[in-house]
Amino acid sequence: MNRLQKRLYFDNEIIESIYSTISDIDSVKKSWNYITKSLPLTENLIQTTIIISTGASNRIEGNILNDEEVENIYKNISKQEFSSRDENDVKGYLESLEIIFENYNEIKLSESNILHFHKKIIENGGNYKTSQNRVEAKNEKGEIVGIIFEPTPPYLVSKEMQELIEWYFWAMDKKHPLILIANFIFEFLAIHPFLDGNGRMSRLLTNLLLLQNGYLFTKVSSHESIIEKRKGDYYLALRKTQNSWKKENENIYPWLKFFLEVLKEQGEETLLLGKK
Repeated sequence: MNRLQKRLYFDNEIIESIYSTISDIDSVKKSWNYITKSLPLTENLIQTTIIISTGASNRIEGNILNDEEVENIYKNISKQEFSSRDENDVKGYLESLEIIFENYNEIKLSESNILHFHKKIIENGGNYKTSQNRVEAKNEKGEIVGIIFEPTPPYLVSKEMQELIEWYFWAMDKKHPLILIANFIFEFLAIHPFLDGNGRMSRLLTNLLLLQNGYLFTKVSSHESIIEKRKGDYYLALRKTQNSWKKENENIYPWLKFFLEVLKEQGEETLLLGKK
């Protein structure tokens, strides 16, 4: 807990930058929540977000289905059996995101729920990794030429996931929720608890935690689609932050900055919707 909390102390210049962006995001949050009190969200708008978010989140990980194909799966989700891995992964994400959008206040952040959603979005999912999943650098021939990042070893995953969840609840009244969510998501990705599906799970958890903290515009604009457009920046921010992970002076600012920029853009997209 000390390590997770310690890296959230910044110098004054960084604090000013962080809270300037947070102020912009919270302004959208307040405006949108006020608007939706008198103008309930249409089901079509929410469904469109689910489709766009699902397509983008899966394509970030190499899925080949476009939004039209994702929409077709959504329309036939209870009528049709899907045979390909890409289709089944999309089906699981669609169902999971819909559950989160409808029931976020009843879904507790817990290991059991994380495992439950992982089982839905990944074929043969629902269990922590049993072998190490290093992030490797490869040459043009596909040969491993180095290790970019070494996540948590399998035997420590459950312990570190428990500690992460405990820290989140302990810190809820100590820092702004967006800082806590960004910190939680980075640590989750650094632990890399699953052999596959870590990125997709991180984005589902981002939706869950944003909604639980009142950022209801999550239902009408997709942070996944913004990350897809900025995929290079996404991995760069992760790598920069991972470089200092578990070292004496961890620097989470590259990831935090990127995370908040994505939410700010998501908020700006929401405001455009509100003007239509």
